[in-house]
Amino acid sequence: MEIDKKILLLFFMFLCCCILSREIKVGAAEYDDMRISYIDVDDLLSETDVDLERVNNQAKSIELNRMIMSEYYKGYYEGFAGTFLDDNGNLVLNVTEACNERLSEIAKIYGIKKNFVDYSFDELFAIRENLIRKCDLLRKFDIEANEFAICIRKNQVEVGIERFDELDDEKLELIYSILNEGCVKLKNSGIKTRCDVEIRGGYEISSSNGSSTVGFCAVRGSDFGFVIAGHAYHYLNQVFSYNGTAIGTGTATAYYNGSKADAAFLTKTSNATTSNNLMLLKIHSYETNNSEFPENSLIFMKGAASGVVSGTIDNLSVQSIDLNMNPAYTLYDQVRATYTSTQGDSGGPVFILTGNLNGYTTCKLLGINRGTDGNGYGIFSKYHNIANALQLTALTY
Repeated sequence: MEIDKKILLLFFMFLCCCILSREIKVGAAEYDDMRISYIDVDDLLSETDVDLERVNNQAKSIELNRMIMSEYYKGYYEGFAGTFLDDNGNLVLNVTEACNERLSEIAKIYGIKKNFVDYSFDELFAIRENLIRKCDLLRKFDIEANEFAICIRKNQVEVGIERFDELDDEKLELIYSILNEGCVKLKNSGIKTRCDVEIRGGYEISSSNGSSTVGFCAVRGSDFGFVIAGHAYHYLNQVFSYNGTAIGTGTATAYYNGSKADAAFLTKTSNATTSNNLMLLKIHSYETNNSEFPENSLIFMKGAASGVVSGTIDNLSVQSIDLNMNPAYTLYDQVRATYTSTQGDSGGPVFILTGNLNGYTTCKLLGINRGTDGNGYGIFSKYHNIANALQLTALTY
């Protein structure tokens, strides 16, 4: 009976950890030490001596991490350099000397250990993006850098170089002169095929500002690339990645006060290829005017966080205000729908199914997801407003 009680207790704690770990997904998909995972129940039950204190610590730490990251993304912290779990399951908070009073107070109230480091969270990501932009320069000397990972625990950016352990002194000196950042750790990496990352609408991508969703692939002038939410784009040449591989850099945005399109364009890198796919669907057409939006019929949105959700159009033209901007942005001619979305779904394609062609299920592109309003309605920008503002065309089948 005592063993049964212990197993039930462990299983309950496992479920709590699962729930909490899912709650912290706030746009940190690619952060190595931010992916705080729960302990697998099979591992727990196979241990002869279960460290219940560690399990308890981990459950509390995950909840604290969720709160801290939520405040970080609201811009409340200075000197924040990331968090990680120590060997006992306790949350450790990395900070720089610029750590502000609010962050110090949070650590004091909840008894979180502070670890002083040299580089802030934002600085690490800025350094990583700068290193990615130097890839083409390295390739001129037949040097391939194909991994760029941030290690919060060690407060460094780890760069994987193909055949790093085989390079001669001349090439090593060249690499160090080009990748001359103080927090860079070079390591050997496997050989990877370039230009093998096909990007589709609905894929999750990430940047220094967190995760969002690709809306669709497009051509703008002579440039091929991807359309994302404008509010996910923060500055020219910002690097966006898919599964750790840089796939595009920001080159144009339509996101400003008075706009009709919450959208931006990423010019693809040499590591990526475009497609006319929306996940497994083929984009066969796109709307060109308001008369093409369906009334009382299901529309769908594919978000990286929510997956595929559905609803109907509630209002074809509403205003949407972004109070995070100073002064606030007002966007016009947005569509309000009854689907729901969450953080990470920004930019997700909105579409309707149109049938079957040559064995492929086809869809019609209506726009990309902006987010959710105060009443829980989904808001999206129309494709024709995006196309007009950014002077682009979606790739179709």
